Amino acid sequence: MVYRTKCRRFFLLAAFLLILLPASSAFCCTLWGAVGARVEGGGALAVKNRDWHGSDDQKTRLFTPAKGWQYFALIEVSDKEGRHKERITGGVNEKGLVVLNSSAGSIPRQQRLAMRHNPALMKELLSGCASVDEALRKSASFAGPRNLLLADRRKIAILEIAGDGKYAVEVKKNSYLFHTNHFVLPGMLVWNKIQPKSSLARYQRIGELLAQDNGIYTMEKFLAFSRDQAAGPDDSIFRTGSKPGSIRTEAVFAVYLKPDGDMDIYVRLLTAGKPESEAYYRGADLFAKK
Repeated sequence: MVYRTKCRRFFLLAAFLLILLPASSAFCCTLWGAVGARVEGGGALAVKNRDWHGSDDQKTRLFTPAKGWQYFALIEVSDKEGRHKERITGGVNEKGLVVLNSSAGSIPRQQRLAMRHNPALMKELLSGCASVDEALRKSASFAGPRNLLLADRRKIAILEIAGDGKYAVEVKKNSYLFHTNHFVLPGMLVWNKIQPKSSLARYQRIGELLAQDNGIYTMEKFLAFSRDQAAGPDDSIFRTGSKPGSIRTEAVFAVYLKPDGDMDIYVRLLTAGKPESEAYYRGADLFAKK
């Protein structure tokens, strides 16, 4: 019954968007997570498939700020017009807070750029917060259209941020949450200005995968979801792109927050023009004592 209700809600939203909004398919990133009784052995799982068009580099880095918590992050690196820029797209800190970002692609790019932004939001949350509750108390910093998945060992949350200081939150225990690149929470649908074809397809598919079987997840099962290509090269969770320059999956960032306080981190990099790489990290080894 719960799954039918969620499916009905999704298809009503999809029908509304398909009828009323202009089409676009260039949207990026799929996020999903689970916590508590939905995770085998307890704790929490969170994954981001990072999709982009291959014009930028990416890497991981351990940050040790002068004030705040250490954090390990996936970073987009851009060198354009002689300017070097780095942007955190997902990360986890030493206290076990995961923060994963996806673009609010259902707002046209020019409108997004004209809105007030906080480029330091990811850094602020990862270095300054030890839990989902602490992160959600940072509402004064919520600026710049985006969707975030937050997780600690007891809770997961979706945070949708639009313009004019508008945001919405969904928090769950012993359950799962997922997101792509359009708004789905009450009060936020008005910000969907473009028909997000790929985003809707990926949102439906990750929901289907999470609802199957008995709904008890492991890192291995979540990584299998990250490789799913059921909707073709442009609309799948794992996107290969139908032509040169198409949006494609360039990274997978996955975290298992163990109930004993440790964590496992998996990173898969598929940067265009570079060899694919995989790496596994143990939190106890990664985060040094200060």
